[in-house]
Amino acid sequence: ADLNPRNYAGTSIVTYCFYDKDNISDSACITFTYEANVVGVKELAGLKYLSDPYPNPADAYSKISYVITKGKDARVQVSNVLGAVVKDIPLSDKQGSAIIPTADLRSGIYICSVLIDGKHAGSKKLIVSHR
Repeated sequence: ADLNPRNYAGTSIVTYCFYDKDNISDSACITFTYEANVVGVKELAGLKYLSDPYPNPADAYSKISYVITKGKDARVQVSNVLGAVVKDIPLSDKQGSAIIPTADLRSGIYICSVLIDGKHAGSKKLIVSHR
């Protein structure tokens, strides 16, 4: 998920809901809180760049590239649509690519989040589809 604050400072709360097309009462929602100020969201968090996962949809693996400008402990966490963390991948370099193994994940929608020093810095959507 990404939000462009268009040079307005403040807090934005966005909720994404996913529904089963065959059963509309079956849904899962995830809420993101964005904090924006004059220097921007990603600069404050220490994340300069986060690519979309590729390939996406993924079968056996996906790769996500990143550039981190500050912070000591960085990691990619992969969460299912219910918010449960299903993968936790430490990042050892300030820039590079992380390989996300997906063969053991069920087909579905996942959120890949970069956490820097325990704080959310950015997220991208990943679809897993096994052939």
